[in-house]
Amino acid sequence: HGFVSQSCISIFGRHVNVCLIARRSTRFAGTRFLKRGANFQGDVANEVETEQIVSDGQRLCAFTQMRGSIPSHWSQDISKMVPKPQIQVVICDPYAQTPSRHFERLLFHYGSPLIMLNLVKKRERRKHESIISKELEYSIRYLNQ
Repeated sequence: HGFVSQSCISIFGRHVNVCLIARRSTRFAGTRFLKRGANFQGDVANEVETEQIVSDGQRLCAFTQMRGSIPSHWSQDISKMVPKPQIQVVICDPYAQTPSRHFERLLFHYGSPLIMLNLVKKRERRKHESIISKELEYSIRYLNQ
């Protein structure tokens, strides 16, 4: 599963080919609310690798980014009809073993450096997404010791 698109565009009179490729992972696949977090091997839910390739015929530039669920054991109860199902950390991982496996796989596949962006809300009236944001921050701090 994925997406591919290629276009030739003009930038300041120069023709440039742009290709966008998105690949969905099959390792821990599932629908949005039914698959959350990560499995014990470090595979995260809803992981997508997006690669942007730009070429002017002489030079080639590629940029790859990954997005996916927070690499922790968490879930949401979707049995209740509410706009934001409560997030629950279902397995405590004090030694960050699951995130460690996830980041090791990324380092093996892409090399160093890895740049992580936490796009999860931190400031909320009621704790919701900040719960898993704290899980991610703890894991990164622990692994960087």
